[in-house]
Amino acid sequence: MRRAAARLVFFFCLPLFAQTPSTPLVADPPSRTTINLDGTWNSIVDPYESGLSSRYYENAKPKSKSDLVEYDFDRSPKLKVPGDWNTQRDSLLL
Repeated sequence: MRRAAARLVFFFCLPLFAQTPSTPLVADPPSRTTINLDGTWNSIVDPYESGLSSRYYENAKPKSKSDLVEYDFDRSPKLKVPGDWNTQRDSLLL
C-alpha cells in the first residue's frame, strides 16, 4: 500500500520537476550593460554581520583620532575574484 502511494505521489510530482521555464529569468541579457568584476579585491571579515549598519561600503576614513572607524580597506587582505575565499587564506578555512 505504501509503495503504491509513493508511486502515485512521484508520478503526480514528476511534471513539476520536468518543466522548464518558458521565459528566462532575466530579460534580454545580451543587451544589458555589464561590468567585469574579475581581479584582486580588498576584503574585510564581518563576523557580527554589521556591514549594512556600519556602512562599510562607504570606505570611510577617520578624520581625527577620535573617529570610530575600525576598518581600513587599503590595508585589508586581498582576495582574487572569481575564486573561493576559504582556500585563498588559511584564516578563513573553517
